[in-house]
Amino acid sequence: MRATQMIRWIPLLGLLFATPAFAEGMWGLGLWTGAGVAFGPDGKPTSSFTVELTRTAVGSNTVQLKGTAKLANGDEKAIDQKSTYDGNRFQIESSRGHGSGVCLGEGICTSYEDHGNGQGVATTIVIDAPDKMRILMTELDQGQTIRFIRQSLTRKP
Repeated sequence: MRATQMIRWIPLLGLLFATPAFAEGMWGLGLWTGAGVAFGPDGKPTSSFTVELTRTAVGSNTVQLKGTAKLANGDEKAIDQKSTYDGNRFQIESSRGHGSGVCLGEGICTSYEDHGNGQGVATTIVIDAPDKMRILMTELDQGQTIRFIRQSLTRKP
């Protein structure tokens, strides 16, 4: 896979913090770092990346996410997204599109962000501990899976 194709999905990483709705979405503020792997629809790894993100409260129920993803080849992509919470539900706004999601209890959240033209991403987050989570993103085009993105993140003190 070419680097330009990989950079295409990097803004989706912002979605990984759109979902935790503990305390009306204010859970998990601060600096998060981690790594991930992208897979083709056949499940074969295509590339790896690292990510550094900061979640900041910008209102009583809105969180701003900013960060950088760095591909194994050194290319970097900025991440910028806002999420607005209403209990266990939330709305997502990013440079790629908009969406919504819900947290289902026991540290499991799910969301979908529509990127237009039949493209979007479905995300599942499993919160393992207050400072650890795993994310699985499924990138879709016309309802067909084109890529899976797996990540593990840790919150820094």
